[in-house]
Amino acid sequence: MWLESRGEVLVMGDFNAWSKRWGGEEEVNTDEGNMVERWIDEWVLELGNEVGRITRVSDKEGGRGRVLDLVVYGGDLSVEVKVEEGLVGMDHRPMEVEMGVIGNSIDKDMMMRKEVDWVKMEAELKIRGGKKCDEEKEEVE
Repeated sequence: MWLESRGEVLVMGDFNAWSKRWGGEEEVNTDEGNMVERWIDEWVLELGNEVGRITRVSDKEGGRGRVLDLVVYGGDLSVEVKVEEGLVGMDHRPMEVEMGVIGNSIDKDMMMRKEVDWVKMEAELKIRGGKKCDEEKEEVE
């Protein structure tokens, strides 16, 4: 289970779930909206969307705006979501998601005992845009 392993999770997409929690022009929650809310709460996740920022506008429904496209995340992530203006011919607005890893997920006790998981360390450094350095590896060994 990812919560026990302190893993990160990022889920995004068209949930088609209406909820007052993330806003829009809806006055009610759908069953799907309630289900997504429960999932977010039970897994202790965060909503990346700005509340009320419309992600879909339907010309067929008189320009009614809804928040259907969601970004949900958990763990040591920082997430910023930008919703752009719609493109001609599309009812969903383009979304830009910037994500980063917060802190250091390498176990500090392991480092103190000089038991470093070098595969994990290299992956961490690649995520942060750094490079593994042989001298640093030798210092810890």
